Amino acid sequence: MNIENKKPDFDSANTAEIIHLNRVIVVDDDIDFAESLSEILENNKYRVKTACNKSDALEYVRKFKPNIAILDIKIGNDNGVTLISDLRKICPDILCIMLTGYADITTVVNALREDAFDYLTKPVHPEEVIAKLKHGFKKLELEHHQQTITQALHASEERYRTIIDNMVDGVILLDNYGRIVNFNYAAEIIFGYSAEEITGKNINELLKINAAEQNIFLTSYITTPGSTPVNYETTACAKNKKEFPLRFSISEISAVGHKKKQYIFSCFDITAQKSQEDQLRQIQKMDALGQLSSGIAHDYNNMLGIITGYAELLKDALGKQHTLTKYAQQILHASERSARLTKKLLSFSRKKTSEAGAFDLNKLLFDQQHMLKKTLTVRINLVFDLQDKLWPVWLDDSEMEDAILNMSINAMHATEGNGQLTLRTRNETVNTRDSGQLNIPAGDYVTFSIKDTGSGIDKTSKDKIFEPFFSTKGEKGTGLGLSQVYGFVARSKGAIKVYSELNHGTQFILYFPRYTESTSVVQPQQHQNLPRTKGYESILVVDDEPALLELNCQILGQQGYNVFCAENGAQALKILADETIDLMFSDIIMPQMDGYELTAIVQKKYPAIKIQLASGYADSHHANMVNDKLYQNIMHKPVNSQALLEKIRELLDLS
Repeated sequence: MNIENKKPDFDSANTAEIIHLNRVIVVDDDIDFAESLSEILENNKYRVKTACNKSDALEYVRKFKPNIAILDIKIGNDNGVTLISDLRKICPDILCIMLTGYADITTVVNALREDAFDYLTKPVHPEEVIAKLKHGFKKLELEHHQQTITQALHASEERYRTIIDNMVDGVILLDNYGRIVNFNYAAEIIFGYSAEEITGKNINELLKINAAEQNIFLTSYITTPGSTPVNYETTACAKNKKEFPLRFSISEISAVGHKKKQYIFSCFDITAQKSQEDQLRQIQKMDALGQLSSGIAHDYNNMLGIITGYAELLKDALGKQHTLTKYAQQILHASERSARLTKKLLSFSRKKTSEAGAFDLNKLLFDQQHMLKKTLTVRINLVFDLQDKLWPVWLDDSEMEDAILNMSINAMHATEGNGQLTLRTRNETVNTRDSGQLNIPAGDYVTFSIKDTGSGIDKTSKDKIFEPFFSTKGEKGTGLGLSQVYGFVARSKGAIKVYSELNHGTQFILYFPRYTESTSVVQPQQHQNLPRTKGYESILVVDDEPALLELNCQILGQQGYNVFCAENGAQALKILADETIDLMFSDIIMPQMDGYELTAIVQKKYPAIKIQLASGYADSHHANMVNDKLYQNIMHKPVNSQALLEKIRELLDLS
C-alpha cells in the first residue's frame, strides 16, 4: 500500500491555528492508497475528499473548494502535472503536492516548475505528509493574512483619497524639492489643471511670486529640517493665466516607506472673501458717511426750521399786498428745496423713516423735469409720455425721485454721444398669468417705464444688476443704485422688469399697485368755537436749539395758546411738576436726555398729556421707549408752521 504505518505525534496547538484552512483532496488512481492516506489525514482533523480520476477531481474541487491537493504524477491515462493548471482555474489559491515514485524525480522537477508547492515520494511516511501539509497551510495562512492587510491598506488609501478629493480646500502633496506628487479634485478646480497635467511640476509654477520670494519659500521651509507649519497669502495663477488671491498653509508629514520628506500644501481661493472684505469696507465707509450726513441734516434742519418759520411770520405780517411778500415767498421756496435736499441726505444715511403716501406719478415726474434736464446734459433728449387720468399710487415720493434720478443717470452713462430717454406712465391691469411671472397679485397697477437708446446690458450682467455692490462702471460706481431701486419697489409692494439687448438700449418697467382711498378714515373731532389753528390750552415746547425754541413758542403763542419753553429734559420735567400741561411738543435729538427718554417719563407720570415729537432725523436709539404710533407720527424738521398748528390742534381735539 506504500504507506508506512507509524502513528504520528501531532502538536495540537499547531493544528488549531490552521483549523480554518483544513480542506484536502487526494487524487490517485490507486484507490486503496488514496483511502489509507485519507484516513490518516482525517485522524489529524483534516477534511478530506478522494478522487481516482481527473473528472472526479475537477468535480470535487468545484464543490469542495479544497485548500491543498495531493496529486499523483500519473492518474490513469491523465498527467497529474497538467491537472495543476486545471485545478487553478477553479481555485486560484490551491496548493498542489505531487506524489511520485523514486523513478519519477524528473517529472517532479517539471511539476515544481509548473508551480507545484512540494512533492512526496512513495512510500510516504505519515509524519512527512503531516509536516508538508502544515507547511502548506502555514503558507496559505500567511498569504491570507497578507491579502487581508493589502485589502485593508487599499481600503484605507481609498478612504484617504475620497476624503482628500471631497475637501473644499485644495490639497497638494509635495516632495522635498517642492515638486507636486498628488493633486486633489479641489485643487484641479482652483487652478484649472488636471492632476495628470501638473504632477511632477514645481509648486512655484502655480504661485505668482518673484524669484526671491520663491527662494525664501523653499529654503525657509521645505528644505529646513523641523520646520513648523506656516500660513501665507499670495497671488496664484490659474491655467488660463487668470491671477487670484490664494491663502495656503504647508506642513511636513510623516510618510511611511519614504526616506525623503513630504509636505502637505493646503490652499483656498479667497477671491470671494476678498470681495466680501471690500464690500464690508464700502459699507463701513458709507455708514460713516451716513452718520456724518445724519448729524449735518439734524443741524441743517434746525436752521431751515428757523428760516422757514420766520419767513412765514414775515409773510403773514406783511400781508398779501405788500411788495416784500414775494421776497418772503422766495425764501420759503428756497427752504423747501433745501428741505428736499436734506431728505436725500437722510435717505443716504438710512436714518429716514418712511413717508409714504398717495401720489400722482405724473406730478412727481413733472416736478423732476427741470432737474433731470440739467442732470442729463444737452446730448440726451428727454421725452415724457404720460397717460391722462393716471391712477394714484402709495409710495415714498423721495425714494421715487431717487429711483428716477438713479435710472436716468445710468441711462446717460450707457449712452455714447447723442441719445434719447423716454419716461412713460400707464394704467395697466395685470392678469393672473403675468402676475405669476412678476410675483405680484393680479389687479390694477400704474407702470412707470424708463427707456434709453444706450449700449444695452449683456445677459451675465443683467442677471446681477440688482445685486448690492455689482457695478458695470468699475471703480467709478458703488453698485448700490439699482439695488436700492429694487428695494424701494419691493417695499412699495410692486415689481420691476428689465428688457435689454446689447447695442439696442435698455428699458426698466416699475409696477406700483393702484391706490384706492378708504372711505372709513376717522376724522378728528373739530373744536366747536375756535378756528382750526387757534387754541387756549397749555403747551410745553422742548428743544435744545434756542432760536428754534423761541420761534415755535412765538408761533403757538400768536394763536392764543399758553406756551411754556424748555431747552432740555430736566427743565421740561420741572415745568411739568409745577404747571398743568395739555400737550408736549418735543425735539428728539437733545443732549443728556433725548426726546424718547423724556416721553417715557411723561407717559408714565402724566398719562393724560398728549405728545408730539419732532426731529431733524429720526434716530432709532431709545425708540423702543415709546409706542409705535407715537414713533410713526414723528414730524420731520423743518416743520411748516401751518402744519405744526394743524397737528397740535388735531391732537388736542382728539378725545
